[in-house]
Amino acid sequence: MKQMLPHIGFIFKRNIRDKKNIYYIIMMLICSVLLVSIVVIAYLYNINLNNQFNKNISFRALSVSPSKADMMEYIMKKEDKDFEYNLDEIKNIPHVTDVYSSKDSVMKISNPIIAEKKQESMYLSYGTETSIPNIIVGKGIKYDDENVAICPNNFYPYDNIVFNEIDKDNIIDGKSLLNKTITATYDVRAYNPQAEKNVKVGEKTVEFKIIGLYDIKESYFEMNQCFIPGKQLEKISKDFYPRKDFTVISSLYVYVDSRNNVNQVKKDLEKMGYLVDFKAYVSSSYILKLVSIFILICVISIIGIILVAFLYAKKRVLNNSNLIGIFSAAGYKKSDIKSYYFIDNMFIFVGTSIVILILSVVVDLIICVSIKTILEGIGITYYLPYFVVILLLIIIGVIFSLANIYYINKKLKKTIIQFIGDN
Repeated sequence: MKQMLPHIGFIFKRNIRDKKNIYYIIMMLICSVLLVSIVVIAYLYNINLNNQFNKNISFRALSVSPSKADMMEYIMKKEDKDFEYNLDEIKNIPHVTDVYSSKDSVMKISNPIIAEKKQESMYLSYGTETSIPNIIVGKGIKYDDENVAICPNNFYPYDNIVFNEIDKDNIIDGKSLLNKTITATYDVRAYNPQAEKNVKVGEKTVEFKIIGLYDIKESYFEMNQCFIPGKQLEKISKDFYPRKDFTVISSLYVYVDSRNNVNQVKKDLEKMGYLVDFKAYVSSSYILKLVSIFILICVISIIGIILVAFLYAKKRVLNNSNLIGIFSAAGYKKSDIKSYYFIDNMFIFVGTSIVILILSVVVDLIICVSIKTILEGIGITYYLPYFVVILLLIIIGVIFSLANIYYINKKLKKTIIQFIGDN
């Protein structure tokens, strides 16, 4: 190795002057950036998916409906009341913590007044001790409390936050809202026999004092959602939905103490004759499609990297057979010659790695400036996992090294006469 140290400057100058190297660098960049990008996306998606499963309380809830026979019987009777579930039986199932009607689960409020300032819109969700996110500031709410609410620590009282750009200037710091008031006005409706539908007959206004905050990133709820006491939301719901549509039966939301117990509770409910589904879930076919796409792009990228690495190593060794012959004739050891070509390849690899890192940082900055707030608004935390990028670069470096070792070993098995014959 010491014999080769004086030649490092020569190797560097030769690589800089060899314009053909640029083609290999470009091809390696395309394959490497594609691989790094898809792996980072897959990594973040997996992290966020697992976080949602474990932290979003909706993933430990079930949606329960009557059997088809019970549905038909209820529809035929046309009784002026909701379908009657056996609530006591359901609540006595082990691990069940909360049960309430889906029609009472959430209500949209337009133009609420929050801390004496009129906003665009927000959602009031059903809250009890066990069906609200973890409180980080202040205190929580109970089912039979009145006129209190908990809101996100970063509050954005606007519509369509998933699709529209979030204006950072309009995000309200939740701490500034503690002990302030939300004034919500909603329609009061009554059933009109002539129109055979519910019609607006007036309005009601209700106020809620914000007594607690939850972490929007940790809970994976949207930024325009506050929780109010379940009993109070049921009263509001009765004003807004005074009479049932007989062709629609509201399902129940059944909350379980842990996601690990959800499947067991589901089986118990099915034994009672109910139709049961998960309140929140990610389609397995959707995940399968994503995984297939990720794997396909990774395979294509890795094959491209291997081809470029081996083609480059082969080109460097075969085009420099005379130089290898000179080194051998001059008495250089095989290990020294291997080191020479290893350094030669590493110049290309290091140059490519630097560009990949720069591109990764640039893309990271673009995402942070443009859509990071939007992602956080729907509960997705974005960041660039540099250790993943570095690990991938190490793998690419190993591929480069193996390609170099393979061709140089193959060449060094030949004699000086064979070197001359090759040229």
